[in-house]
Amino acid sequence: MEIPSNPTLTLAATAKTSLAINKLQPGQQVIVKVIEQLPSKATTILLIGKQLVPAKTDISLTPGQVLKVVVEKSASEIILKLPAKSPLDNTSNAALRQLMPKQAPISQFQAPLLKVLTNIQQHSNTQTTQSPHIANSVIQLKHISRDIIQSLPSNKQIASANGLKTAVQNSGTLLESKLLQALSEQKASINAKQSLLTNSFSTGLTNQQQTIIRTDLKANLSRLIQLLKSWPKPATNPSQQTSQARIAQQLQQLTQHSSSKQLQRSTSSPQNIEGQIKELLNKTEGALAKITLNQLASTNTENSSTRQTWQLEIPLFNTQQAESVFIKIEKDQQASKSTNKDEQPWTISIEMTPPKLGVIRSKLSLINDKISSNFWAENQETRLLLQQHIDLLRKQFKRVNLQADSIQVQQGKGPIAQDIKPSSNILREKA
Repeated sequence: MEIPSNPTLTLAATAKTSLAINKLQPGQQVIVKVIEQLPSKATTILLIGKQLVPAKTDISLTPGQVLKVVVEKSASEIILKLPAKSPLDNTSNAALRQLMPKQAPISQFQAPLLKVLTNIQQHSNTQTTQSPHIANSVIQLKHISRDIIQSLPSNKQIASANGLKTAVQNSGTLLESKLLQALSEQKASINAKQSLLTNSFSTGLTNQQQTIIRTDLKANLSRLIQLLKSWPKPATNPSQQTSQARIAQQLQQLTQHSSSKQLQRSTSSPQNIEGQIKELLNKTEGALAKITLNQLASTNTENSSTRQTWQLEIPLFNTQQAESVFIKIEKDQQASKSTNKDEQPWTISIEMTPPKLGVIRSKLSLINDKISSNFWAENQETRLLLQQHIDLLRKQFKRVNLQADSIQVQQGKGPIAQDIKPSSNILREKA
């Protein structure tokens, strides 16, 4: 229940009694209980102490509700006010919002990852990477980055049915279910052999589980976050700091020469690795938060809803620009019950931002083998391009035994499938 910040309850005039209500003092806090709301909804019966008191209020109250109010008095009335929201609550919410990760477009971790890898590659022989701890972290980072890059689909791969299926499986939305299935199969295999392989079962992951972790985006991002949080800082001693200060002073005196500028960049670049690691950690946590929210949105926890929803975001490997495809799949279970048993209404919403084409949104409705498609493009040129390829889309539908009922292309924003805005907090205290 949401209560306005400064609501007012005005008590109706009552007969003179020895009730303690007459002794209430301004500023005093009182606990009241809502007993009944009269049919007029303008008067509510409150229990104050041991006496029932009629109160005039325009606030929607529920019988049984208990409120803490502050007493105020006027010449002819007693006024009960709900206290303003405690500043401590605002401070707590602000602190939680600051600590909890903020969701971000999943593909945005790619640019800082490539930046860190490039920096490490260019300065692999400097003092920054000579520390055993840093060298070991660099090796782990390269292995995780290789797994991530190899698992991300390209534009060409995601355009095929098998490529899209693999991309969905590796998007992170199905990680826990895949691991649970692999664990169940492992247990079943052990039971089938009727062997006590407790040690081998508990000592490590199976090949199937290791493959899932290497190829799943959520698992790889979790591995990357764990590595970045424990990234060692380069150790420096006083003599090294003095040497670095002397070099910096010499470089400052030679800024008028182009050769000295190149030397300054090559010397300072390894020092920027700490800032790049921090940026990469921020973007990676945002991507992981977005995947987690997509999973929560796909659980259909609202019992009042009869529509099952799955939503996921698939990042595409692109060294030039962060790119991804958002997919939302919905099945209206209520509609399927009211119609023929064979009819299964499905709705698929797609959002993408291809390079140089702007935002493209699509909504596909599928009932049995009939499909209707609507496209929205923000750019006029993109709309014309889509319009030119409608016949090709009809042929693709026909190849998979789908009858194109209608295909329309419009210019504009279209319906937004992503309900939660990017870069917003994962925590909402009113949820």
